[in-house]
Amino acid sequence: MYDTDVLLATGSQSSIFSLCPPHHRYVAKRVPSSCAEARIYALLWERPRREQRLFCRCKDIYQETPRRSMLVLERCVPVENKVLTGDGVRLYMDHILDSLDVLHQNRVLHHDVHPENIMYSKARKRYVLLDFGVSTVGFMENPTDKVFYEMREDHFSLLQSVVLSIRPKWRVLDNDYRRWRKRWARYFDAHPGEWDPFRERFRRWLPRNTPHLTLFQRRILRLDTPLLPAGASEEQATRVKIMLTRFHLLFCVLVLLPARYRQKLAPCVERLCFFL
Repeated sequence: MYDTDVLLATGSQSSIFSLCPPHHRYVAKRVPSSCAEARIYALLWERPRREQRLFCRCKDIYQETPRRSMLVLERCVPVENKVLTGDGVRLYMDHILDSLDVLHQNRVLHHDVHPENIMYSKARKRYVLLDFGVSTVGFMENPTDKVFYEMREDHFSLLQSVVLSIRPKWRVLDNDYRRWRKRWARYFDAHPGEWDPFRERFRRWLPRNTPHLTLFQRRILRLDTPLLPAGASEEQATRVKIMLTRFHLLFCVLVLLPARYRQKLAPCVERLCFFL
């Protein structure tokens, strides 16, 4: 049906080929039949046209062998490692937030929102989210805290992708948190009026009953006070590290980015804060 040409890329479960004319504007993606990707594209086919346009066009899905499926997808333009302008960053984030909104409404968690999985569709004239290889489908109607956290992970990954598209050399998830706590403390000491709005945004980014959240916010700027009580478990340490990472990411977006980017991203950040 489709003649493959050149192997373009390989992943842990998939391989992508260019196609010979007359299908050269598409690529073929070979995936295991057990993979959720074919199921998700089939689900998107059933959605209204305005929602389909938020994603890369899938022209065809067929069973190549009993264990292997082939997806025929629109050939999109990679944007990884390209520094975006102010307007480009706003569109990038708005478009992918639209896509995530549709996925979450249809009970799909992407789990892999990274720059290499975001491309530009010339046909759609928008940024599109690709690669549903590790996605999960079918969480319950009333999300648990675990699902809430995983949905937020999609949003945090997008925000990290945005920051890296502006400052590719930044180490957004730098582990030297003691140094960063000093920087956060200095900044909010110098700008005390910004602490309460920042803290409220941060609170909205986490499940309502996140353990230790109030204690974390009370201690984060007090450098003489440990964030964890003595004898804290490994689970508590992991939870606090996640909160530090989120705090750092929000600080990067709201404070460290140049003003021209912060202004463009402000509506997107507020929209993200009010998800769910």
